[in-house]
Amino acid sequence: MKAWLPRTERIAVILFLSLMVSFAHATQVITVEIPPHLVANRVFNLNSGNKFTGSVSIFGGTSDLAGQIACGVDDPTGQGIEIFEHGIVKWGGDFEFMANKPGAYTFYFANPNTQNSRTVHLSYDIAGPDVFSWFIGSGYFWAVIGLVIILFASIGVRVGLNRKKSTSKIDQPPPPPQKA
Repeated sequence: MKAWLPRTERIAVILFLSLMVSFAHATQVITVEIPPHLVANRVFNLNSGNKFTGSVSIFGGTSDLAGQIACGVDDPTGQGIEIFEHGIVKWGGDFEFMANKPGAYTFYFANPNTQNSRTVHLSYDIAGPDVFSWFIGSGYFWAVIGLVIILFASIGVRVGLNRKKSTSKIDQPPPPPQKA
């Protein structure tokens, strides 16, 4: 049985399709212990276009401020990103933001309680920009489009030549009878 595509063209199709697959991201979890009246920081190095999705859970405390912390993020230039309303979260919450600049993003967790420590669980996922958006914004997009056009054109030419060869053998009229 003859293959529907020659080996080199199958490899080209597989390579092209593999470029379209996005990478899977696993959720990470860190635990931060915050003593009374102190601030804990965690730094994450992000690339421009990374999407940071997270969830904060807070444990500890017995006063009216139980389960409450100040929480925020500073971008690489030191400008704050508000991830919770007024920077305060009570017991926990979900958030997300997009990194606009590459560099170190600093998360801070502040414990306003005078007597009790707080434990913060930060679950997060960092996803890169999707592959299609990356292609659109780069010169590779047009290179890939050109390769796809060349690939399909070469497949079309091969199919056309194979049909021409097979039909020319079948459609040839028999030779005329010879006169004796």
